[in-house]
Amino acid sequence: MSNVEFIKLQKEMFTLFATKNFEEIHRYIDKVQTSFPTRLDKTLFWTACAYSLQQKTDEAISTFYQGLEKEIWWNPNLLTNDPDLHNLQDEKKFQELLTKCEDIYETEKLAATAKWNTYGNPESNTGIFTLHWRGSSNQDFAPYWLDEKTENYHFGFLQSSQIFSYNSYSWDNHVTSLNDITYFYEKFDQEYKHPNQVFAGASHGGHLAIELVLKQTFPKVNKFIAVIPAIKDVDYFETLIKSTLPTNIKGYIITGDEDPFYQNTLQLITLFEAYQIDCQFIVKQGLGHFFPDDFTSLLSIALKQLA
Repeated sequence: MSNVEFIKLQKEMFTLFATKNFEEIHRYIDKVQTSFPTRLDKTLFWTACAYSLQQKTDEAISTFYQGLEKEIWWNPNLLTNDPDLHNLQDEKKFQELLTKCEDIYETEKLAATAKWNTYGNPESNTGIFTLHWRGSSNQDFAPYWLDEKTENYHFGFLQSSQIFSYNSYSWDNHVTSLNDITYFYEKFDQEYKHPNQVFAGASHGGHLAIELVLKQTFPKVNKFIAVIPAIKDVDYFETLIKSTLPTNIKGYIITGDEDPFYQNTLQLITLFEAYQIDCQFIVKQGLGHFFPDDFTSLLSIALKQLA
């Protein structure tokens, strides 16, 4: 089964967790695990979360150790900060698990390297250099952007060199992120020479896409697409705009009114209007920090408007 199908099942899983119907949750996880046996990092985590919410601490902790036996691990911050795992925090075996995962994390950080993948039509006039959201990978992130509506465009997906957890990455170190982006964007540009270039991303990747275009870091790129951008500090963007006075910028932001960064994103749009920065703003009702179901349709519209 495809990565696209896994993403659909994962979204359904998040919805199912809200129901607290644990019998159905465990049955659904078994279904996903059977279809995607290589995604134990996800299915074991969901299983442990379900057991924890059921007050079955031994079963939850045992589930994580099953993962360790298969060389699967989780970011210690994820394990300590996920509210579904609150019941496990004081357990000795869970604290030992955190120590083991911390040791693995420190080792993996030293070995991680950035990588990129390209998809679509390399002869397209438009090249989209795309940055994943936090805790993701190209394998998981690219399917959100790709279907028959976008197949005539050319995408370059950059996977950060900064390990976040098992097979997932982040942009947490800004200097390292800029180094990765600069190196691989220049490869993308030199190899394909698209006349129309767009920076794009989601969450933290969306924040970076906006920032890089406003800074005019790469002279050929004056367009961005940001999905549920993680806008934490609007003042930072105002300072940036005042210092760079960007011109001929075009942007497209897609978010939801239940996204945790929604109010800051509204303030950013107001800031853009004040400085006459051209940015289309799409708000999906009821959407949290996730891709909308019709994202590729919205993306196709955005790319046509940014052509």
